Amino acid sequence: MTPDEIERHESHLTEFSRSGGSLRADAPTATVNNPVWFIGGDLTFERQQFHARVRAEFREEQPNVLTDRKAIVLAGPPGAGKSIVLGQVIAAAGGSADQWRVIDADHFKDVLLREAIADGTYEGWLVPDDVRVLHDGGETFYPRELASLVHDESSQLSKGARSDAIRSGDRIVLDTILSNPETAVKMGRMLELAGYEVTVVEVEVSLDVSRDRTRDRWLRGYVEAERGAAGSELGGRWVPSAYPESLFPNGAQQSTCLDAATRLATENGHVFRFERYQVVDPSKPSPEKIDVQVRLSVGSALLDERVALTAKRALDGTASGRPRRTSPRTNRDPGLSR
Repeated sequence: MTPDEIERHESHLTEFSRSGGSLRADAPTATVNNPVWFIGGDLTFERQQFHARVRAEFREEQPNVLTDRKAIVLAGPPGAGKSIVLGQVIAAAGGSADQWRVIDADHFKDVLLREAIADGTYEGWLVPDDVRVLHDGGETFYPRELASLVHDESSQLSKGARSDAIRSGDRIVLDTILSNPETAVKMGRMLELAGYEVTVVEVEVSLDVSRDRTRDRWLRGYVEAERGAAGSELGGRWVPSAYPESLFPNGAQQSTCLDAATRLATENGHVFRFERYQVVDPSKPSPEKIDVQVRLSVGSALLDERVALTAKRALDGTASGRPRRTSPRTNRDPGLSR
């Protein structure tokens, strides 16, 4: 595979991802446009059964999840390093990663792609004609490069899995971009009504770094698949550059993800912790923690973690009835001191 071949393949993916292109989420061969599976936007009975099976299998894969109604909402642009930060947040919270149910639409994209390959609908329905022509001419396209065609259905599966988890009181991680403030507030309200204690974690990155890392992640997967590396059969996940660009409207320096996460944290009294991370040095994989705010009780104001800790110690001391320690006094006249 030469650099020219890679560049040509990338240009085709970019072209097909533009408005009206065959790799848009609303393209004719998207799974939600298959009349065997969806009628008027609703699941057919056959597809409902399939969704129920996928959701049940998803729950069975994680038998050690605790049910103490705690949630981590993970937000930030693609390529920010959210998975790295999540490991740190879980470690700091105590326990192990297998005690949390991570709900990520990308997981369900892979499930849908593998199912389509297995049942023949990948070739029979999903692959668009223009992709097929190039593929037959020797240019290989990999399943994750067509992931946009299962995007809407994967979102439905993800929301269903989220509802299942909340109904059971599972510890959950909602791994999302969280680009819409109104959607973020609604999500927080849903968790609040279910009695969850919520931690919001936002990982911020510049547009240039998000764009570069997203492309690099796709390219690594593509190259590994071309080489036949173990576990690389789905290829790299293609994300057109227009997507990260949409998170920084009008040249904004901060993403809409930060706006959404901030609204969720400030407006929902059940968010007890709001952690912010930033990619300060793009050469380092791990983002840096730049701010932590906490609530001492439901509905109270968010405070800087250090201020909150001081306030909590003062409250604990008052509640225990211990007298406050004061500076020692003497009967000497200060004016007599030498």
